[in-house]
Amino acid sequence: MLISNKNNIVALMALAVSMTSMTPGAVNAMGFFDPDAQEMATSAKMTTLEQETPAAPVTAQAIELPDKLNTLVGSLENEQDVKIYSFKVVRVQRVVVHDTNWKLGHRPWLFEVNVNNGWKPIHLKEPVAITDIPPGQAVQLKVSNNPMYAFNKGEPYTIDFGSEPHRLDYTVSGDAPQIPIGYAYTRAYKFINWSVQLNDSTGYPLEGGTVIIEFTPSNGTQVFFHKHKLVTDQSGRATGTIPLGSCYGTQTKKHTEYSGKYLYRWEVSYNSGIWTLYPRAKENAEIESKRGHQLSYAHICDQRMIR
Repeated sequence: MLISNKNNIVALMALAVSMTSMTPGAVNAMGFFDPDAQEMATSAKMTTLEQETPAAPVTAQAIELPDKLNTLVGSLENEQDVKIYSFKVVRVQRVVVHDTNWKLGHRPWLFEVNVNNGWKPIHLKEPVAITDIPPGQAVQLKVSNNPMYAFNKGEPYTIDFGSEPHRLDYTVSGDAPQIPIGYAYTRAYKFINWSVQLNDSTGYPLEGGTVIIEFTPSNGTQVFFHKHKLVTDQSGRATGTIPLGSCYGTQTKKHTEYSGKYLYRWEVSYNSGIWTLYPRAKENAEIESKRGHQLSYAHICDQRMIR
């Protein structure tokens, strides 16, 4: 019996050494018989696995957008960050995606569109229209990091996404009387009033549409050469007033005007040019052209009686 027990003990110790060699980390041979030591070894093994196993990728949740033309302003938190937006079609209207910052020339984002058949990359140098979408179908837009550019955390993007502007009606009027100044459609002293009505491709009033008017002087002056914009409400309408300020006229025009039985002669100094009116996110629709509506204007700087 003593020999048998001794042999059993030797066999058990050999088994312990053998199993210890299969256990990662530095574990004492007698640890096989010690429950606390074995628990410590298991804990060390789990810690090692936790450190070596990469974190699972986070799946982006789609942000549901309302039925209008949405202006999305956002940014990516890191190089793996992804933003997904979802727009549901309700009237078989055309859908547009437009990167409003394209002219800046810096493209740190990748854009992809999913219309129920997988993600497809899109190039947003111009507004992109998506057509023939059945009611109830969602169009999804994904924004991710472009590895061709150095990542800049927090750099904002601005995207128009939703119903496409299709029909634009407008009025533009100045505060000056109809003085005969060439072919100027709009004549103004100090301000110009303008209003717009914007509809989608089904004729439904379009909320959230950005309409821009810009003035281009014909003589190179920069008196008020910059863009003004309006954003339409739920009825598809928007109105605004543009202050012009003072100016120095580079052109002159003489004209006559009756006041009672007397005839007076006037000399007007002014600057002329073209104003252009267009919706910001538009591919092709019933609007005159991609350049929008264009008409002439005269900014009257001074008027004096010469007789």
